[in-house]
Amino acid sequence: MQSTNNILMINPIYFASNPQTLIDNTFMKVSEQLSISEIRSKVQQEFQNLVIKIRNEGIQVNVFNHSEDTPDACFPNNWFSTHSNLNGKRTLVLYPMKAANRALERNNIEARKFLSENYECLIDFSHYEPLALEGTGSIIFDHINKKAYCSLSERSNLNIAENCMKQLNFSSITFPASYSNIPIYHTNILLSIGSKFAVICPNVIDINFRQIIINELQFSGKIIIEITVEQCLENMCGNILELKGKDGLIVVMSQKALNAFNENQKQLFYDAGIVNFISSDIKTIEEIGGGSARCMIAELF
Repeated sequence: MQSTNNILMINPIYFASNPQTLIDNTFMKVSEQLSISEIRSKVQQEFQNLVIKIRNEGIQVNVFNHSEDTPDACFPNNWFSTHSNLNGKRTLVLYPMKAANRALERNNIEARKFLSENYECLIDFSHYEPLALEGTGSIIFDHINKKAYCSLSERSNLNIAENCMKQLNFSSITFPASYSNIPIYHTNILLSIGSKFAVICPNVIDINFRQIIINELQFSGKIIIEITVEQCLENMCGNILELKGKDGLIVVMSQKALNAFNENQKQLFYDAGIVNFISSDIKTIEEIGGGSARCMIAELF
């Protein structure tokens, strides 16, 4: 099962630009025009609008609050993932984070209580810190074919990735990806895998690995939807997620991403069985937080 109809999201009541992640997240911008209260008001509206649209598709959205010392908490997919049948058990996996205040996100009492009540097995990689492997930001799971893709960076350590994939019974596929000699900080910026599609930006992947990755995806039966560097880095077209809606498979993305896909690309989604796109304007979250719709959603399998 590649996608789910049950997700977890964190209400960004204390959202702010995070100086600890600004160092290597080139998507983040510091707003000089808006006060922190104005930023949080905009972010709250963006978040609520996205939650409403997802719930209208019949998807269960479990929302939790966060503490003031975790400004990036609205991106929960980085600190945990869930797996429905790992050696016969529902399993929660915790991941090591690069930034100290992002590691604090794992201490969310309400979210952790909810997860512990629903998952009987725990695998905890957080002891690797300060080395990092940031959840489904770093790892793109092809659940159907038991393959896991990871572009290497300071937030995606090779040794941790290979150990993680081994414990989760996934084949490990790692590769370098960069633009202007700066590593792409998370794999989910350049790659999204659905049940029958893969959105990928080949031109940011090291040329020696580019065709290898595409071949792996094609061999796994995925319809390849190639996106340009501009679509990837300027419009967040790779930071999207397939979910199970009430009428079939849907893809959640920002309004900016949807606007950037051309009609031929959209048709490839339909060819891959997608029945609808759920998009919402999350401009403030994207610009100040440096993440988009996929980053805001943690899947519950």
